[in-house]
Amino acid sequence: MLTNVIFVAARAVVWIAIPAVFFGLRAGLRAEDLPNKTAEVTVLSKAGASVDSSRPTTTPADAESNTAIFKQLHLDLAKARLNAAELAGYSAVLEIQEERDEQLKPSDRVLVKIRHQPFSVYLRWNESGQEVIFVDGKNDNRLLVKPTSALAALKRVWRLDPESRLAKQSCKYAITSSGIEKLTARVQEFYATHDRWLSAVQCRQCTDTVAHVAVKRYDVRFTNKEVSPEFCGGRYCFEVSTGLLIAVENFGWSDTPEDRLLERYIYHAINREVKLIDADFDQANPNYEFAAQ
Repeated sequence: MLTNVIFVAARAVVWIAIPAVFFGLRAGLRAEDLPNKTAEVTVLSKAGASVDSSRPTTTPADAESNTAIFKQLHLDLAKARLNAAELAGYSAVLEIQEERDEQLKPSDRVLVKIRHQPFSVYLRWNESGQEVIFVDGKNDNRLLVKPTSALAALKRVWRLDPESRLAKQSCKYAITSSGIEKLTARVQEFYATHDRWLSAVQCRQCTDTVAHVAVKRYDVRFTNKEVSPEFCGGRYCFEVSTGLLIAVENFGWSDTPEDRLLERYIYHAINREVKLIDADFDQANPNYEFAAQ
């Protein structure tokens, strides 16, 4: 029976690592500051019109413009990565939606704070109130988790290997891959896998508004499944004022008229001026549930 209890408790803390990209409006931000979880989920849209999560619309005028748009996407990715790397730290609300076990999970919002040196992450889920802290070089490089549900909450703090099966059971990417810079790098690395893209992509670029900011949006559609077995296309949105990549949607192949959404990451209300300190990544912070014992 004890073995069963331990197993149930372990299963209750699966929501502890989140994909690339994570981080809260300002130091000391509380759950009430988060956007309303019941509000309509943000959907990337065509200029001036709302759209659903169907496949990206890609109707370039000709092969020459298609090539030019695709090359410009790569230039914007390189610029976005450099701009993100120059940030000492920031906070935001990350909107996440992923397909897991062939089921698209409901969208969730996570209050996130990130600092680049040393690499540090604080997360607080809007729905559950669960908190996570990771600081490179501290706590034996373990992930600190303060669960809030079921038997898992009976244990004050969980310490997990960020790359462990349990740490990534309900998320595609480890917490060590969090942040705008690493999200951008992941897109770059995807396109660096080979040099055959121009023969198998259609691109469209437009202006749009996402997360209440003006963005430059790229829709990319893959025409050859052999070139991209997992994804049939993607959307990438760059904030006009900063050049940062703030939204990514990736779509999977499907036999239905609409491709399925595999993953969506959108950064809302990014605060680049916030001054994050050690206390923002300390479980003893009195504003955190870690300390509420």
